[in-house]
Amino acid sequence: MPELSVKPSLNAHVVDEVMAAARQRAAMLGATFTIAIVDDSATPRALFRMDSADLLTVGLALGKARLVASNGMPSKMWRGLVADDAYLGLTVPIALDRVLGGAVLFAGGYPFQVDGTVVGAIGVSGGSEAQDDEVARAGLAALTQAKQFTGDDAP
Repeated sequence: MPELSVKPSLNAHVVDEVMAAARQRAAMLGATFTIAIVDDSATPRALFRMDSADLLTVGLALGKARLVASNGMPSKMWRGLVADDAYLGLTVPIALDRVLGGAVLFAGGYPFQVDGTVVGAIGVSGGSEAQDDEVARAGLAALTQAKQFTGDDAP
């Protein structure tokens, strides 16, 4: 009989822990953020929009998280890849938007990985790029502390 592969995945407890840490950091910074957490298929697992956060931040946070979940590379790294090539600078964002239904090449998106496997991502929007990045990193730090995944090879 063929063997089924088992991979780690985000569970609800971990998603809650990550969101709580990101929300706490966001509240400390004083800006109004939207925080999105997606699974490895870029499907939303959690979305939080702070009071008075601009509606545009919802799409931007989801776009960062989707982009990162699709390839495992932090969102801010994409800009450097396309910055020196005018053709790539125009076509890559359009292609990513069409394929992913929204992709954002700004800081504030990080992958969640277990043993090199992407299990999800976080995307944050609403502050400066540095603030978005700080809130996303707070969520990522909570993930490394929680380490509660489903799957046989979970840490």
